[in-house]
Amino acid sequence: MTCSLHQLSAVRPFSRHFGSDRCLRWRHTECPTSNLPEPGGVSMLKTQDFEPVFFAPFVSSTMEVKRDWTDYNGHLNVAYYSLLFDRAFDEVLDLLGLGPSLARLRGSSFFTVETHTRYLRELAVGAPVRVTVRLVDYDDKRLHVFETLHHGTEGWVSATLEQVALHVDLDSRRAEAMPDDVVERAAAMRVAHAALARPDGIGRAIGMPQRC
Repeated sequence: MTCSLHQLSAVRPFSRHFGSDRCLRWRHTECPTSNLPEPGGVSMLKTQDFEPVFFAPFVSSTMEVKRDWTDYNGHLNVAYYSLLFDRAFDEVLDLLGLGPSLARLRGSSFFTVETHTRYLRELAVGAPVRVTVRLVDYDDKRLHVFETLHHGTEGWVSATLEQVALHVDLDSRRAEAMPDDVVERAAAMRVAHAALARPDGIGRAIGMPQRC
């Protein structure tokens, strides 16, 4: 049995900490109903023919802290915070039309050029996590995002990451302007995220201020 739909909706469950249930809609045609993608999976975004709806903020799929990601201190090692943030950012890039599934096909991708991470609360083995992502700004070559790592069921914040990513041609390895469709989607995401309150910690510089 096949379906011929103008829009197909996948509902992602959210806890009360992330707001009410929301859906992501994308264009799809002649899809076997038995093979519909699982909610929250990256597989739903591999087609180029979709029309994303940008929620504020973007909320990633649920991930879990694995035992081999922890260190001798008994908590998630700093290297794997970066992995969790990176996986969430890849989901955002899928929505923008230039994620891992399309980078090689289109011959360009995003390289991270600057980050600032704050580690606020430990995560233990088995903890479920989700990342919220806000597009702070963009231009023809860059994306400026602010990501927040939450405990997946309790909602508290474990870490934040501020990041600038640069659009790069994969052959020349040089920065170049983003494709027009990616810029259009970035503009739509920026409008959706503009109503959000300024994130705590954005623009923060590292240092050791004097204490009285």
